[in-house]
Amino acid sequence: MSSQAFVNELEKQGVLAVTFGPTSVRFTTHHQVNKQDIEGTIDLVANISAVASK
Repeated sequence: MSSQAFVNELEKQGVLAVTFGPTSVRFTTHHQVNKQDIEGTIDLVANISAVASK
């Protein structure tokens, strides 16, 4: 899966990120992002990655 396709999948779930080359994605946080938000994003990234690797 390309980084753009990955970012598109994240955006569908309300997570914003940017591509950083053809296979890399960059995430940053904001002071209003809490631990629960980050843990949810980690789970989302894992789920998208699992589907993409099939």
